[in-house]
Amino acid sequence: MCTTTGTIQAVPVVASAEETGPMLTVPLEPVDHVSVTMLVDNVADLLAVDTGPARRPFIGDATRGSSPLFEDGWLYEGLVAEHGFSVLVTVERGGAQRRILFGAGLSPDALVTNMRRMGLDRVTSRSSCSATGTPTTPPAWTASSAP
Repeated sequence: MCTTTGTIQAVPVVASAEETGPMLTVPLEPVDHVSVTMLVDNVADLLAVDTGPARRPFIGDATRGSSPLFEDGWLYEGLVAEHGFSVLVTVERGGAQRRILFGAGLSPDALVTNMRRMGLDRVTSRSSCSATGTPTTPPAWTASSAP
C-alpha cells in the first residue's frame, strides 16, 4: 500500500519531446486505496505464491469442473490466459468506490470467464474501455445494472 506524507504536487506531463510551450499538468488528488485486479494476461499460473503486496489466486480456491478423463471425474478450472491485458481498477476515497474496467484482450470470453472464476461476476463499472474494439463488459454488466 502506498502512503504519502507532506503536500501533494501536480504531476507534469509532456505531450512530446519537441514541445517548447508550457507543460500540461494533471492534478492528482490523494485516495484512500487503489486495487488493480489482473483479469487477463498472457500467462496464468495457479501454482505461484503471493509475493509482496501481490495476492494471487490459489488453485485450491478454483472451481471444480467435470471431466470424465480423471479418476474422480473432476478437475480444477483454472484461469484463461490469452494474448492481451485486462484489469479492473478499484479506487476508494472517502467511503466512495469507483471501478474502471480496461480490456485489451483478443476476446471477451477470457475476460468474462476469469471474472466468474474469480468471483467477480456481478461487478458494476462506471467506465469501461477497450483497446481492441471488442466489448469489455457484457450488456448485463453495465453501470446501470447494479446488483
